[in-house]
Amino acid sequence: MSPCHAVAINIPRAHRSRSTGMRLSLLCLAIGLGIAGCASPQPAGLPPEPVTATGLAPGIGDCSFANLTTLDSGRLAVAHAKPKPPYYTQRSLTGPIGFDVDIANELGEGLGFEASQLGWSKLDRVFDRDGHPNFDIAIAQLQKQKFSASLEFSGPYFTETQVLLALPDTPITKVTSTSELVKSTLGVVLGSTSQAYVRDELGLDPVAYLSNAVIKAAIRDRHIAGMVVPVEDVPSILATSSEPLVVVGQFPPASTALTYHVALPIGDPLLECVDAVLEKMNKLGQLDALRAKWFTDGVSRTIRLV
Repeated sequence: MSPCHAVAINIPRAHRSRSTGMRLSLLCLAIGLGIAGCASPQPAGLPPEPVTATGLAPGIGDCSFANLTTLDSGRLAVAHAKPKPPYYTQRSLTGPIGFDVDIANELGEGLGFEASQLGWSKLDRVFDRDGHPNFDIAIAQLQKQKFSASLEFSGPYFTETQVLLALPDTPITKVTSTSELVKSTLGVVLGSTSQAYVRDELGLDPVAYLSNAVIKAAIRDRHIAGMVVPVEDVPSILATSSEPLVVVGQFPPASTALTYHVALPIGDPLLECVDAVLEKMNKLGQLDALRAKWFTDGVSRTIRLV
């Protein structure tokens, strides 16, 4: 972000340049006029204001729908990644589905857009001939540290957690804290974030296997008590397991956990409005609800680090 405070300025898109110079001028002008940013803190003791289809609640100021400036007036251009269930599944050209799609729809609603006003394009096809991004927001499992030089990023909408899976009706399914796992043998994929988590965060020595398929066989044959996997792998593991595995729970995220962010063009004042909506979605439990919908209900239970 520039040192100037980012705000949305209501000018027709046709007269608005994506160039950094013009954006910085507009943003600094906004500061000179005393225009407040979008992400003003909620006064203590007040309940969160609802997110509605008409945009953020009154009082947000420059993030109201009438003040938003997008590539095409009345529409929100969304860039997505190649299909990667459960984040994004291309089942039709006009009606994509997935976790990222639901996040974008809720985000758009918070900004004042209907789902039908979101236009979807593949991320690798939405740059103009000069290499400038030609979208309003991109939601494509983007990691901030990899693209920070070319894009702006919102706060995280997804933080990777590690999930414990086991056979039903086994003692490990009843654990509520990590201290109860000391005598349990856990399987992980060799070189995975799960292996690092079990070793560094839980202080345990897991058994590393070459793949989840091998781990599932080890659980079936009772060589290990359970397996630890990233939350995004849970749906496919449960769907392909010959044994009726269950979700025991998830562990708190590591301080170095992978995070995904909504990306915007450099200097776009829409960033603060996106952050404001994401913050409200988090407070209202919408992000947790979508995680439960797409990654399985069991990941809502947390195993304490004790």
